[in-house]
Amino acid sequence: MLPSERRARILLLLSLVLAGFAALRVYQQMQDVTEQLGGLVPIYVAATDIAAREPITKTMVMTISIPKRYVREEHVTDLSELEGNTSLIPLRKGEWISKSMLKPASFLDNARLRLVPVDASEKVYIDPYLKPFDRADLLISRKVDGGSPQTVIFRTDLEVADVTEGPENKPAKRVYISVPLELAPEILHVLHYSDYAYLLKASSLKPTAETLKTRGTSLVPPGDEREKQGDEKQE
Repeated sequence: MLPSERRARILLLLSLVLAGFAALRVYQQMQDVTEQLGGLVPIYVAATDIAAREPITKTMVMTISIPKRYVREEHVTDLSELEGNTSLIPLRKGEWISKSMLKPASFLDNARLRLVPVDASEKVYIDPYLKPFDRADLLISRKVDGGSPQTVIFRTDLEVADVTEGPENKPAKRVYISVPLELAPEILHVLHYSDYAYLLKASSLKPTAETLKTRGTSLVPPGDEREKQGDEKQE
């Protein structure tokens, strides 16, 4: 064997040993990071596109593993939580499934729910902060019996099933609200024939004195406020 061939084999052997050592170190570091994050937990995601209100079967889902530290309460980790349920919104392949988007298929059938689209336009205002599973109120402005325009609350506590975002993260262009079949014609009618319609997000937060103060609103009724000012003047 020539000296050059011997040196080449020695260098090749050394490179293989160093590569194996480096791979082992990387694997050990990955294991250490995984242990620090609490190990890996499988969660369920859509294995294929799933239409809204379509009963979910085990062939439609698959699992991916994420660190336990990042597992949230709404993640689905047990297949039994999916059986007999349906998603309120469509899912694309690879999207993770949230518990809040699941409803029993029997519940949807019994409630006779329908998804009513609300399109943003010059006459229809959609709250830009609306997200799926929010609650919303529908207000309308129209002339009653040819008189002066009136703005009234038409329906409250409507369930938002899905939101279609506008181009380049602009406000939503279409919102789907989930309502019983009997209510759908009324909502479609007022959306088409009212002068203006407003779909507003229902806040789940209770106002505080500080937040009302920043908005120029007081928790003290106007009459009490005047009495308080009168007392201060007398002092």
